Amino acid sequence: MPETQENEQRNRLVEMARSLDRQVWSKGGFPAEERPDLDFLLPRLQINSNPSLSLLSHPEIQQLKGTPIWAQMVEEGTAESKEQHELSEEKKIAQYDSLTRTISIAESALIVPDRNLKRYLAHELATDNYSRAQTTSLEQLPEDRQTQINQFLQQFRQMGLKLEGPVQVLKNGATEHLLVDGYLVATVSGQLAGIYDEIYPTIFELVTSEIDQRNGNIGRFERDIRQQKLQIARNEQHPHFTESVFKAMELVDWRILLKAFRHTDFDYVLDLLRKESEYGEGIFARFVADMEKDEHEIENVLRAYMQRGYKNR
Repeated sequence: MPETQENEQRNRLVEMARSLDRQVWSKGGFPAEERPDLDFLLPRLQINSNPSLSLLSHPEIQQLKGTPIWAQMVEEGTAESKEQHELSEEKKIAQYDSLTRTISIAESALIVPDRNLKRYLAHELATDNYSRAQTTSLEQLPEDRQTQINQFLQQFRQMGLKLEGPVQVLKNGATEHLLVDGYLVATVSGQLAGIYDEIYPTIFELVTSEIDQRNGNIGRFERDIRQQKLQIARNEQHPHFTESVFKAMELVDWRILLKAFRHTDFDYVLDLLRKESEYGEGIFARFVADMEKDEHEIENVLRAYMQRGYKNR
């Protein structure tokens, strides 16, 4: 993309974000703690043909790709298969980098309707509020966690891998990565962490979009919740999850849902939801299950397109 055109598109995205701030996030009825940090994030907004993260895989780990050991890591959820990586790349219409707090929008996303583009922006801006990088050295971890990490590293070293240097755990939302000497060694947080990490940003983008469509009228938005007038968009990427959120907002105030799912302490989230509704535990379980279902369906669609030779960019 020529530099002049890139600057025009970037200014367009910045104005979209500023418009959402005026119309939605800066309104008195919108919780201030959920408001994105636009002054920091917008100067770092980028347009890329292929958004990517700054976290690099450890050179020693790279050597394992294609081996039975790597296949076992993929099965355990500590590494990504080639297909998973390709699907992940295809899904990257927008990307938030927690290490640099940079948001990248893919060139291919710029042709979608403004309503959709606003949602992509809202999602990534909310991700900054939810999953800024938190790095903890091995020595600062609880003793039982230190033992787990040391055992994990020992398995690699017994394979002859040279993993030397400072050991850290990088936490992005619920997802935890094991780093050695600043390089990614493995994901050590369980397979559902990535699913959970999509919940808060998606609730945020849905709430933002619904209020924006009502010209910033939060009172009208809340009346439509009570009267069950919220409509799922025909091209909604997360239809099951959206339906669950719309139903949950009839039982629990949308502000509480945002407050709860901005946290990764599941006990805290469940306690807060239970205080608001007798169905709090069910809301939590439904959100996770429906997000997982929608993410799998998105991957199935992308897989079918890729098998036909289509690419997102």
